[in-house]
Amino acid sequence: MKTIRVLFWISLAFFILSFLLLLSGSSLLVLSLGGQAAIPLGNLTTALGILAFSVLSFCSLRWRGRPNRTWHRYLVTLAGISIGLSVTWWPVGRMLSGNWSNTFINQPLASWWFWNYSYTLVGFPLVLLLLYFLFSLFKRTK
Repeated sequence: MKTIRVLFWISLAFFILSFLLLLSGSSLLVLSLGGQAAIPLGNLTTALGILAFSVLSFCSLRWRGRPNRTWHRYLVTLAGISIGLSVTWWPVGRMLSGNWSNTFINQPLASWWFWNYSYTLVGFPLVLLLLYFLFSLFKRTK
């Protein structure tokens, strides 16, 4: 249980840092990490932020101990799947755009797929947490 709490706080720190950097439009985001590959720091920050957000949802669902109800187990499993999908965000962007900076020049369909995948990765953990809240509320009123 202590591991979940430590993981929660580390993920929260990464998520807040990533969110603040993206929100502020910091000049750090355009710094290049590699010479030839031209990997912007902003993509790494975004990838870690999306991953941290999925880990936050997983830890939030596991915070109270092992899931003892069927619906809780399903939500925790789906949160684990969300983490796995979040790990693939940057490689999927690379595959669709053809470069590590995820610039979609004259590729509207690939850009559409990438943005919808990104929205899904952010929305999926939110939906899981909302469902947990609603199921918990329903359980209390029953």
